[in-house]
Amino acid sequence: MTRKQTAEIAFVTVLAAWGVFILVYYPQTPEHLASHFNAQGVPNGWSSKNFFYGLTFGILAMDVLVFLWLPRQRWFFNHKTRNLPNRDYWFAPGRAEETSDYLKAQWIWLGVASMALQTVVTYLAVEANLNPPPRLSSMAGWFIVGYFVYVAAWLVLLFSRFRRIPDEPRPA
Repeated sequence: MTRKQTAEIAFVTVLAAWGVFILVYYPQTPEHLASHFNAQGVPNGWSSKNFFYGLTFGILAMDVLVFLWLPRQRWFFNHKTRNLPNRDYWFAPGRAEETSDYLKAQWIWLGVASMALQTVVTYLAVEANLNPPPRLSSMAGWFIVGYFVYVAAWLVLLFSRFRRIPDEPRPA
């Protein structure tokens, strides 16, 4: 199994988890719910159940478009439009396909993390509304911090991989 296939399976798994979440929690969710919370977890925005889930679904549909469909488009990882360290080396004939596959897999992993965050925060928001008065768990903030740490590490690892050109074996 390739790196990209593993990422795609993880992506679909998180998407399926979101689907199960909807099937279980949609019927339990009140018709009007707190949909936005301040830093202390106190609600400061409300919406209808249909709007809340519709917006969540729309965001996840955009995730599918951005993180799963776009990487399949030939133009998306065109080496001439990518600002990557040592671009000419990494997209040289013989390396271009491997480089593109690596970038696609990494892009999909970023999508997995984004969808996981959205799913967890949506779960926490719904859970807060099931126990009046609604109050968002402080765990939401920690998940958001964790996501930003992941994105920072993702960027550092991505650029450090391409910053260094591996030593070529010298002819004997």
